Amino acid sequence: MALVELPSTTRQKDDEFYWDNVCFCVEDRLFKVPRYHLIIGSEQFAQNYNLCSESQSIGEATDSDNAVVLEGITAVEFRTFLRVCFPRHQTSTTSFTKLEWLTILRLATLWHFIDFRALAIRHLGGQLTDPIESINLGREFYVPEWVERGYTTLVTNEGLISNEDSEKIGYKTAVNLYIVRQSTTSSRTPDDIKRQLLNTPVLAEELRFLEQPEVERPGLSEGAQSTLKKDADHANSRGAEVQEELRKAQEQLASKRNVKSLTGLAQVVNLLVKINNLKVLHEECGKEEDQRSRR
Repeated sequence: MALVELPSTTRQKDDEFYWDNVCFCVEDRLFKVPRYHLIIGSEQFAQNYNLCSESQSIGEATDSDNAVVLEGITAVEFRTFLRVCFPRHQTSTTSFTKLEWLTILRLATLWHFIDFRALAIRHLGGQLTDPIESINLGREFYVPEWVERGYTTLVTNEGLISNEDSEKIGYKTAVNLYIVRQSTTSSRTPDDIKRQLLNTPVLAEELRFLEQPEVERPGLSEGAQSTLKKDADHANSRGAEVQEELRKAQEQLASKRNVKSLTGLAQVVNLLVKINNLKVLHEECGKEEDQRSRR
């Protein structure tokens, strides 16, 4: 078949499949990729880095002159993100490790790539088996179902929430999870636990915050510091809160001295467990207070 060369004046760029490249610089390493995929992937990313401008047209200047500088990330992290943006074949996304999916989730959340964020959440969901990790990652990346799953696991577990884990999720959260645990002793189906979580103000407030539409959420660091990590801002009040819960539990126990029924005895046992847990938390809060006073 003979190729017919058309005059340049009759050639038109296709609206969908005529792509210009964009050059990024991360840690002094240059990356050149089609800008089209990034523009349709995130309007906010395209606006923030001026990707819709014609200033980066091919041949206008060298890569280093036109490169968009991305700070706060590594070249390895950006390369991982580009691999999901520009997969080499249809099964490419199945080859990412857990750490790589977390990188993709972090950057997709930061840059508002909604589809890639949803993809990362879907792939990571089955890999988060530790409830503490599930809670903290859910808080960091605004995934309420991960937080709720971690809460549910800690409520259904029979053992104590350790001091170390209480510190990781916040002592206020740990106390409220003990309250939910005691409130669901008769029935701990997923629906019962969820209902009690939503009836606990501190936990319900957090889950509602995480469910806000993305356009209404503050930045990651601001949101985490101002809303999701209240324990750090209210460290001095932890001991008082735990002590108040302990006082209430002790009063309830005192009112059940003469119980004889099996139901009453079961309530006494549950109160004793709750009091023991609260005493452990209160002791830990006292240690923190002593450490702060020595500084």
